[in-house]
Amino acid sequence: MLRTLQVALYVVAVVLFWLLAFRMAAVALRLNPYRPAVQWLFRITEPLVRPFRRRIARTSPRLEYAALPPMLLLLLIIVLIGLKTWLGR
Repeated sequence: MLRTLQVALYVVAVVLFWLLAFRMAAVALRLNPYRPAVQWLFRITEPLVRPFRRRIARTSPRLEYAALPPMLLLLLIIVLIGLKTWLGR
């Protein structure tokens, strides 16, 4: 049961990490925000980015720094689960 929960958390963390990476790429590449795929991406990742947006000033219109803290937290979760699996149960 615990192993299944770890695998599920790991998969969710990896998927969210890549969605945030795609969001940063969409902002950097200035993709059309009215396209359905871009709107879906922003709608899915907005709850993760919103708490950090108020604290992190947007200094560049081409970079979204508010997506970095949740990406780092997800990366930490991914690494910790990977280490726990690698070092043993």
